[in-house]
Amino acid sequence: KDNLDINFYFGTIQDSMITLLAFAMQDNANEVQRKIGNAAPASWIFFMIFFVIVSIGMMELMTSLFIDSLLEEKREIEKKNKEEMEEKRHKVEDMLSGLFNVFDADGNGNLDVSELEAAMEVFNNKETKELMEHVGIDSVTMANAIKVADIDGDGSIDEHEFRAALD
Repeated sequence: KDNLDINFYFGTIQDSMITLLAFAMQDNANEVQRKIGNAAPASWIFFMIFFVIVSIGMMELMTSLFIDSLLEEKREIEKKNKEEMEEKRHKVEDMLSGLFNVFDADGNGNLDVSELEAAMEVFNNKETKELMEHVGIDSVTMANAIKVADIDGDGSIDEHEFRAALD
């Protein structure tokens, strides 16, 4: 009655696939669907089910792309934060290594007991503690490590022992 050639749209599997793809893309779908719906009213059930399935599939696709982009952005932010924290940590470690030269008052390359006590005062400083804790270094553990850093037991700490304690 509407001059509908159903074989043109659904005659072969390939024709059916092209027609359904056109329906999913809304490419001239209304005209064809109306003709088919008028010729076979039960086809509206098929069209409704088809559109629900296609819509759900598209929503799933868009959701997965959105979530993937969010996760990628999160990984980039975490990587950047980790790099910044490592950079701060290295700066603090370099600062602590520099303490050896500052507190080696006699310049002999060793921290004796009095020089070591002066160096340990730095770890009792509130600002130093906050700085170290901010970059993930426990000042109490660091101070204890330096106290037991005298590996060779000679009563003084050389630069090698000091750096080993910091590591």
